Amino acid sequence: MLPGFAFEGKRVDTLPQGYGQRFSKQQIEADLAFMVHAMENAHPNLYHSISKEQYSKLKDSIVAALKDSMTRDEARPSFVKMIAAINEGHTTFRNSLEFVYDINEAKKPVFAVMMESFDGQYLVVKKDYSPNATLQAGDRVIKINGHRVDSLVNRMTGYYGGLPQWRQALVIEALMIDLYRDGVRAPFDVEYVNGKERKKARLEGLPLQALMQAARGNQPVKIPFTFERLENNIGYLNFRDMDRMYKQTFDTFLLKTFTAIQQQPVNGLIVDLRENGGGDSELGDNLLQHITDKPYRMSGGVVWKISQEYKNYIGKMDSAHQASMTHYTERKNGEFLTGGDNAPEKPEYNGLRYKGKVCFLIGNHTFSSANMLAATVMDYKLATLIGEMSGEAPNDYGDIFPIKLPQTGMSCMTSSKQFLRPNGDKNDMNPVLPNIYVKQNAATNEDEVLQRAIQWVKQGK
Repeated sequence: MLPGFAFEGKRVDTLPQGYGQRFSKQQIEADLAFMVHAMENAHPNLYHSISKEQYSKLKDSIVAALKDSMTRDEARPSFVKMIAAINEGHTTFRNSLEFVYDINEAKKPVFAVMMESFDGQYLVVKKDYSPNATLQAGDRVIKINGHRVDSLVNRMTGYYGGLPQWRQALVIEALMIDLYRDGVRAPFDVEYVNGKERKKARLEGLPLQALMQAARGNQPVKIPFTFERLENNIGYLNFRDMDRMYKQTFDTFLLKTFTAIQQQPVNGLIVDLRENGGGDSELGDNLLQHITDKPYRMSGGVVWKISQEYKNYIGKMDSAHQASMTHYTERKNGEFLTGGDNAPEKPEYNGLRYKGKVCFLIGNHTFSSANMLAATVMDYKLATLIGEMSGEAPNDYGDIFPIKLPQTGMSCMTSSKQFLRPNGDKNDMNPVLPNIYVKQNAATNEDEVLQRAIQWVKQGK
């Protein structure tokens, strides 16, 4: 599935005002300084992975390398380096208007081969959507336009923050975007291994919208959550999205699903979080209310920094949201709001609660609020976790908001809150780890993680 993060920014139907505008070194330097200052004000612990002194030296080296007269896209790598050095998955730099226009409106062709994984040396092909599709699933790509893929991946992971597996997952999903940004353009001369034979192919590109359509095929737009019965009457709940806009829909979904399970019991329940990049943790809490009666909490504490930057963000919300945020806006900048560290609580009675076997599937794309849900399951042993490690540590940062830069008009996203993992261990910086580790084999179409979960339900081990 193509990643949503690669297409931030509004759709631009006409040539953006200032398209191709050039900026002086002083303007770029001013925006870098503005960005760092704003993040220092808003982020609860900006220098958690790099010291302020090291960060300042990095900024000085980046400024020294700036050229006079740069476009937004030429300047963007400098901002990206600063953002990536923060080393967290939620703090990111957004695409320029020029890039959005080139990709969405000018329909510039991008690399149209979707990858399954990176094995440290090769990119493993998932599907070739090129107009002259040549590569087959499982083929191993060695070079693209003369660039070794191991060098490409190693460089591109430096564009993102967070745990190594999360950064690598982003590169695999956003490969077509990062290649275009790095000047690796169509046509694409690809060297690859098919079986034991080394081959070459020249592939045409596709406009991004066409690639998205080809990848989606006849499938409907991603449904945020579904339930079905698998072999041996095993329930399978695929929980793909926790966006707060689905709250009421999810409540209805849970009522319908667990009513059906009560009327026609399943032999076990598998909850899949592998595609879930997060959203509102309340949806995860609602799910847990239906599968456990053990005491738990979803957070060991929250620290929320008061800043003028976040107050300005609140000021752009509708009046109802602004009215609900007075507990924040009336506090002094620089203060901290803390909470969420209540003792674990036993869920209230739920007549639809399922009392059978439950396991959760997790992986590198289990992120943010979905990661919080998986961490709750892990810390309080609410179910068995199967798959790969999650995409971030439960002790992490979030509740992101945009910061617009005054000179170039580009923007970044940064965190305003720090979250502690449910058990309160602030020193554990590991991701959520599965009880049963299963790595998907890129060379097979079988969902090996799901099959292992089915085996666990049947055999209990």
